[in-house]
Amino acid sequence: EIFDQWFVGFTDGVGTFSINRQNDLKWSLTFKLSQNSYNLRILYFIKKKLGVGNINIEKNNMANFRIRDRSKLESVIFPIFDKYPLLTTKYFNYLKFKKAYSVLTNASLSLIEKNEIMNEIVNSKPSVDYISPAWDLVGNNVTNFETASKVMSKPWLFGFTESQGWFYLIAKSSDRLVHAFEINQKLLNIDTNLAVRDLWDQFIKFCTVNINLNIYSFTSFTLRS
Repeated sequence: EIFDQWFVGFTDGVGTFSINRQNDLKWSLTFKLSQNSYNLRILYFIKKKLGVGNINIEKNNMANFRIRDRSKLESVIFPIFDKYPLLTTKYFNYLKFKKAYSVLTNASLSLIEKNEIMNEIVNSKPSVDYISPAWDLVGNNVTNFETASKVMSKPWLFGFTESQGWFYLIAKSSDRLVHAFEINQKLLNIDTNLAVRDLWDQFIKFCTVNINLNIYSFTSFTLRS
């Protein structure tokens, strides 16, 4: 269970659920995790734990872990995300992905019917203020560590941090360095952001916490010593 929750957090950070039309007769579904090739070991770790998937390295030094086999998606991937829901907008993408799977494996639908429904699924978009239903448990209101921890587990947080966290030093002057930790992700809504902050605030004391939203819908927070 710890790995599964960590895996969901990692996916919230860098995972994608792709639905592609290859031709008039065929659609493909792909679950993918991407990392720079220097983090290749983490993809092999995931592959070993799941027991499925393929890994390839692209010319730009990006490494990808993929699962395209629909039977493996159904037996391995879906049960994890159904038990431990994604906490960002990727929840919406996962629902589209799973709905597409249901359509493509429905033998009672004609090819024309499948294509029509699939086009509707692909074209569907989340609202600007979309929030993962996982946050309904706390009424979409994160106020402190207690409310954050009801939805967001520590394994999820560590998985998400593994994929989206940055640890670095800031030179404030010629003789002063400041330690900093930052998370920055486009699909991170404000409730998720606050929950990440509140959980990390329990681990890192005496920090200042800044939360910023910019016009490109990126959210981030920074902890500094």
